[in-house]
Amino acid sequence: MNKRNLATVAVTVSVAAVVATTAIVATTTGSSDAKAASHNDMVAGTIWVANEDGASLTAIDASTNTVATTLTGIDSPHNVQATQGGQSIWAVSGTTSMAVEIDSQTNAVNGTSATGAMPAHVIVTPDETRTYTTNNADDTVSAVDIATMTTIATIPVGDGPHGLRPSPDGKTIYVANNKGTTLSVIDTASNTQIDAIEVGKLPAQVAFSPDGDFAYASLNGDNAVAKVDTNTRERVSTIPVGVGPIQTFVSPDGQYLLVANQGTEEHPGRTVSVIDTDTFDFVRTVETGAGAHGVTIDPTSRHAYITNTFDDTVSVLDLKEMTVVATVPVGSMPNGITFTSQAAGIAPTVELDLKMDANDVPGMKH
Repeated sequence: MNKRNLATVAVTVSVAAVVATTAIVATTTGSSDAKAASHNDMVAGTIWVANEDGASLTAIDASTNTVATTLTGIDSPHNVQATQGGQSIWAVSGTTSMAVEIDSQTNAVNGTSATGAMPAHVIVTPDETRTYTTNNADDTVSAVDIATMTTIATIPVGDGPHGLRPSPDGKTIYVANNKGTTLSVIDTASNTQIDAIEVGKLPAQVAFSPDGDFAYASLNGDNAVAKVDTNTRERVSTIPVGVGPIQTFVSPDGQYLLVANQGTEEHPGRTVSVIDTDTFDFVRTVETGAGAHGVTIDPTSRHAYITNTFDDTVSVLDLKEMTVVATVPVGSMPNGITFTSQAAGIAPTVELDLKMDANDVPGMKH
């Protein structure tokens, strides 16, 4: 698999504790020079980043906005996702077609499971019993039982499934089919697709409102975002954003919808669109870095974190001040990003031990 193709596929076709009211953080702008920035309401936790071309995961300490550790040895990780409790994180390996569970504090590999071809995103159900992974080249989603690390269902969906997220109640999974125009709705009780919602060209990722009443889909082919009523399963509105929108995320307090505008490698986008969820209208467009791609927000809804795919950095966006307050260098071609309230184990670079069974397919370690 061409790692860069998966990373740009959408372009080409528990509350964390406040640890200080004011802190001094180191920021880097891509050169060797660092500058200090005064920053309010820092939180405890870890931002995990999937560096697709770097074959690594970066753990950023949210209380200082500095790198705590880097985990290496996972090929072409496109996406990373923390469990709701934060005790573990999951990442996909595109070239080896597997999903990997890692202890978020010890950095140990808990286990691995097989996926379909070109896995793009992995999510964990709110009850932390199952994962669902989009298989971009197979037009399927794999459902895995975490206790046994076995696939319990392979679910046909739309063309080119990419981003996906569970509804807050865990009853459905919404899947963005990036080579088509639909969101697939998966019923988690039956592990079947129960609906396909027409939203627009090349949907890349979805986000839910905290109450689950609405879902939002980035429309990479329309340079827009669609709003979907989850009760009627119909698109109710769209709003234009920047060029090449990829990931979307709703703040935990429900106030803002953030959309990262990646653009293309030849003409990178450098912005995040901030949208008021009540009015479904713009609040601000904030400049981050080249190839804005992944988005996550801390549980206090104060800080957003954006991967800049073509800058190899993560921008820290203060949602109260609407300014970028830190830029953190990470690995090559960062894509997926997630926040956990668990502190990462601080260590030098750690090589992941991805145990394989006798048939050279992903298997259990624990």
